[in-house]
Amino acid sequence: MVGRFGRFGRFGRSVGRSARAFREVGGHPDPRFRSMGITWASSSIRRASTLVDIARRHRPAICVALDMENLREHIDERGVQALNARTEEAWRFALARARANATTNAADELTSDSDETLLLHVPFTTNVKLERITIAAGSCANGASACKMVKVFANKPAIGFEDAAKKKAAQVLTCDRFGGEFDMDKTAFDNVRVLTLYFESNVMETERTSVKGIEIWGRVVNGADVNQLKPC
Repeated sequence: MVGRFGRFGRFGRSVGRSARAFREVGGHPDPRFRSMGITWASSSIRRASTLVDIARRHRPAICVALDMENLREHIDERGVQALNARTEEAWRFALARARANATTNAADELTSDSDETLLLHVPFTTNVKLERITIAAGSCANGASACKMVKVFANKPAIGFEDAAKKKAAQVLTCDRFGGEFDMDKTAFDNVRVLTLYFESNVMETERTSVKGIEIWGRVVNGADVNQLKPC
């Protein structure tokens, strides 16, 4: 984050240099010097203004970095279920990796088995406020293609394929062939203990759906984390 946003710190230095320049050249007896100094100071102000514009454009990213956390460490791995997955443990790779350029093998991706649907139950060790989900689409290999429609449910640990297909989801995500980054409905996901993702379809309408990675972002709701509790 420092590398990406550290340049915004130059804004204050630019303004300071501009103010000093105006003070120093204002009373100089040589008009040519005054003109050169004022031109330089004006240029400095324009650069500072440009930095402010950049900061405003990147404000959402800055807020994410400051206010959210990756909730991976709060996932209760003992209760995670990936139904209709070709490989039982593939969800471990998926929940640890959501960037499109992450190193992966097609065999390690979370891929459906008998048809295009996947049902992923993700319980947490404490209640969380979910704010963003990032999905990296899987590769088009072994008859699979990237996920497309994803229905998201909150606190439905027992929901199965039939109910997931019929019931209205708290939110529906539409991915492209690369996946997607989605801001979640803060009202629907403000107090979540179990998150369920129902991968309903894929972009190429193949028999199998593939997911490379999933990142879940948000905040922990005040309360005890069962991973931090010591046995009596």
